Amino acid sequence: MAQAKPRKLTARQLLDKFQIKSANQNCLRDMACPSCGERDTFQIEMKAVIRIHDEGTEDHEDTEWDGKSYCACGRSECPQAGLVRDFTFPGLDDLLEQCNCVEVHSWYNAERHASACPCAPRA
Repeated sequence: MAQAKPRKLTARQLLDKFQIKSANQNCLRDMACPSCGERDTFQIEMKAVIRIHDEGTEDHEDTEWDGKSYCACGRSECPQAGLVRDFTFPGLDDLLEQCNCVEVHSWYNAERHASACPCAPRA
């Protein structure tokens, strides 16, 4: 009998599991490694349009990926790999942007933080 696939974490559960401190604003919005919490670097398989000559390539013009593209955590010590959708947590950066303590998010006062901040760990 096949084992059931583990249930994916929600954005709230990911915040509770890792001390994520800042929101992503661009290409990696709502992305995080579900295994280690990495948010800065990923290896993503893309489709690209590249001008190529006999001598080599020029800079790329367009790149494209979606939720079905291969994705791996960019931290060398983390083996997590899957699809982009496995690394995407809808609402993650919205939660972080609502937080009044994004820059000083070291869980400085858990009791006060839990009552005042939407990104604080929940019991």
